[in-house]
Parts: sequence; C-alpha cells; structure tokens
Amino acid sequence: MTVYKATSGSSTSFLSSTLFNIALRASEKRPLDYYSSIISVVFAAAALESFLNDLTEAIEIDDLSLEQPEQMDTRKILSRFREAMSEAERKRGNVLYKVQLCQLALTGTCYKKGKQPYQDLALLVRLRNYLLHLRPERVDIDGDFQRKRRGQHEKLCSALRSRGLLHYSAEKDWHKSWIHLVLAAEVGEWARATATKVAADILNCFPDGICSPAVDFWKKEYSSHIKV
Repeated sequence: MTVYKATSGSSTSFLSSTLFNIALRASEKRPLDYYSSIISVVFAAAALESFLNDLTEAIEIDDLSLEQPEQMDTRKILSRFREAMSEAERKRGNVLYKVQLCQLALTGTCYKKGKQPYQDLALLVRLRNYLLHLRPERVDIDGDFQRKRRGQHEKLCSALRSRGLLHYSAEKDWHKSWIHLVLAAEVGEWARATATKVAADILNCFPDGICSPAVDFWKKEYSSHIKV
C-alpha cells in the first residue's frame, strides 16, 4: 500500500512500503523460487533506507499543528529528528549511520553496536553490499579437496551460520560458493524480519499525538509483520 499526503497545490507519495512488500513476498516464496532469499535481502535493506527517507519527508509535511504549550516537548523531538536527518544527508551517511542518528535524536541514545538489533542490521547491510558489489570468490582447496573461503566471505558465512541461518557442511558442500549458501530460505526471512524490527523500533520512539497519517499507517503496517 502507498501512503499519499496532499498539500496545497501538490501531493507526495511515500513508496517505501512497495519495496517492503517485495521483500515480504519474496521471503514467503521459498522453496518455490530458488532465488527469492536474495531478492528479500536486497529489497529489505532498500526498503529500510527508503523508509527513512519517507519518514523524514512525512515529518516535514505533517508537523503543522504543534502550536500548543503542552506540545513543546514533541516539537523539540521532531526538531532534533529533522536536524539529524539533514546532517545524515549532508554527510551522505549510509543506512546504519541514519538509523543511529534516528535513535539518538528520538531517544537520546544510539543502538549498542554489540547488541541486537544493531548486529543483525549491520550484517544485513554487509550482505546486501556483497551481493550488489559482487566480486570473484577466492578459496583454498587442500589435498582432500576441502574448500576454505578466504577473508570477508568466510566471516560473512560464519556470522550467518552462528545465527542458525546457514546449515552447510565443509565436507558435503565444499563445491558451493558463498552466494549459493545464502540462498537458504531462513536468510530471506531473517532479512525481512530485521528490516521490520528496526523500522518498528524507530516508529515506536516517536511521541504520540504528532498528527501524522503516514506515521500512524507505518506503525500499524510494520508492527503487524513482527513475529513474536
């Protein structure tokens, strides 16, 4: 679903939900579509970045009626949020930087990098970047034809495996490249869930009563897709 916001003489369409729905549907297609996990990873990360852009624009448009004295704290929070997003744009910050600035502006603290959900978000962004900037994979093969991935590919696979998302055997799957390993259905679902969790966290940090139809819609949409 697309959220529309009309103002005098123009209208604004917020389209991040379209990307999110592509990731959602892809994560539900396995095993019918062999490549759906990669689609979910790429579009989940893209949807989150697009969502932050949409959210910034929605706050700019909707913050028109917070004029009462009792709304002073809300105005301050929204002002910090707008300043933080402007700073992120000036510095051409990536999605990790933008998310941390969102948290800082809305709550006064950032995600702790050694804890969830930051760890999963950082891994999702790294996986997306590896897929979109794909390079040749170098491996070492010993005398028994045991395959060992080098460097960052090995670290990536190990991180996904530690989360229970990859189930491969060094003996049975030695011939598979890392990109074929991440086609596992669990990876696509995890990517979708990670983007959903971060978006919902950000939305829940906004104070009540900001009179934003877009924010209200996104709160319901993202919360409904969080699996307990």
